[in-house]
Amino acid sequence: MAPSTEVPTRSRHVQPFLLLACFTIGACGSARLPNPSGAAFDQAGWAVAIDGNWAIDGVPRSDTIGSNAGKGLIYHRSGKSWPLQATITSATPVTNADFGWSVDISGDRVVVGAFGDVTTGFISGAAYIFERSGDVWTQAARLVVDSIGESGFGSAVAISGDYAVVGAPYPPPPTFTGPGVAWVYRRNAANGQWNLDALLEASDAIDFIEFGTAVDIDGDVIVVGAKKGVVGNTIGGAAYVFRRQGSTWKEEAKLVASDPAYHDFFGSAVAISGNRIVVGAKEEDAKGDAAGAAYVFVGDTNSGEWAESQKLTADDGDDDHNFGYSVSIDDGRILIGAWLADGSVNTTGAAYHFRTEGNAWAQERKLMLSNGEYGDGYGNSVSISGACGIVGAVNRDINDVEKVGAAYRYCNLPGPIPAEVELDIICCFQPPDPAGPVIVTTRIVNAGEGRVIGRRWIESVAPDGTAEVVVGPEAITLGAGEAREERHVFRRPGGAAAALPVLRLRWEDSNGIRTVQARSQPTRG
Repeated sequence: MAPSTEVPTRSRHVQPFLLLACFTIGACGSARLPNPSGAAFDQAGWAVAIDGNWAIDGVPRSDTIGSNAGKGLIYHRSGKSWPLQATITSATPVTNADFGWSVDISGDRVVVGAFGDVTTGFISGAAYIFERSGDVWTQAARLVVDSIGESGFGSAVAISGDYAVVGAPYPPPPTFTGPGVAWVYRRNAANGQWNLDALLEASDAIDFIEFGTAVDIDGDVIVVGAKKGVVGNTIGGAAYVFRRQGSTWKEEAKLVASDPAYHDFFGSAVAISGNRIVVGAKEEDAKGDAAGAAYVFVGDTNSGEWAESQKLTADDGDDDHNFGYSVSIDDGRILIGAWLADGSVNTTGAAYHFRTEGNAWAQERKLMLSNGEYGDGYGNSVSISGACGIVGAVNRDINDVEKVGAAYRYCNLPGPIPAEVELDIICCFQPPDPAGPVIVTTRIVNAGEGRVIGRRWIESVAPDGTAEVVVGPEAITLGAGEAREERHVFRRPGGAAAALPVLRLRWEDSNGIRTVQARSQPTRG
């Protein structure tokens, strides 16, 4: 999935003690990806992406074909190793193009952003698509804008099947105003050409929100980050969801944090997998000033509604760690970079692996360098696919070569822990007093191995089918094997003259809503 691609600029101090951690060589199936031609200040690991047995590392400051022209390193898994399979560069090298500023991979196609590529006399940027045939990767398209109307084109890229997305978040000349845009391209199956398919803009766009800061795509859904998006009266950041309907991309939702605050930079990193989206807010302050956070949203494909399901923070979060600087999600695993966190030494950077326990997310381990150094920038970029993840360390010195950078892969990241929720209305009845309350006992059991988070409420259903909430809703968390039995008392809806109601127990979590109901019965004596 497409990572965050901002340039590291900050630093910090505190060293925590954390038991569950993975270091580089030999732990958690990890190793440094080979870069035989690495040179000083190349900054490998700037952007990384993985899909199945293929991975790519963007090296934007490489001088192999020109000063800071950049390159991409493609790896293919062979057993337990990931040898370098190909090195890709622009067919038309451009000095200071920063080819590799952003990268993504989908099957046998990769997209590479060249943030500094000169296209029209102004550094408006470009993006390149490469396609694989056998062992050969060939440049299939060079995507550029037609005028100087955009700035930062290629600072964020994503690809899924026949569709590619390119972010252009910065205010363009000559006025240097504008909200930013994202461009969608589609591959023509008949001739293999990549053509402009759509221009995405925020429905409530205003100048300087940097729409297009981060982008990702999964099938027919695109998410675009706007890290300076306006939420109410504050610049807290936002992310926008677009869904393809026929030949049209339509905005489906604007995602914002449940607790927005000024300059949280919510939307500085985004990732999507199925009906789940994770959004980084690298300067959120819950664990300290700019400690950072990430938010998980779950979408309903029928209604098009997206709801925040959980806010994630690092167990050892602290000031200026920038947790959420980069994010990636695949099925029941999330990888989050905090490139200024404390690892084996202060401010070397870290990445955090979360997995679902039932329908909840829990931090499973912290990834960091065993021999890290101050300012390595480990966690600047992350990507995950199945049990394998990649973490970039953009400022890493290798064999005394300054800031050559590196990318580290991990291929033993534990997956989701299942949960199973069982609902039951044990008894429900009306006491002898016709004007008395209705009493109901409910039981909710987590019969699985993972933790669940959801909402419980009870409805009274009248004979005409109309429903009234009589208990809750209440947020409930259940650990593995945990049961919650409750006795609820409430007045009969409609008064004593009303018929005894049908009672409906409802439970909602990230998997949707489940229901069980029973008719209340009078008691005697």
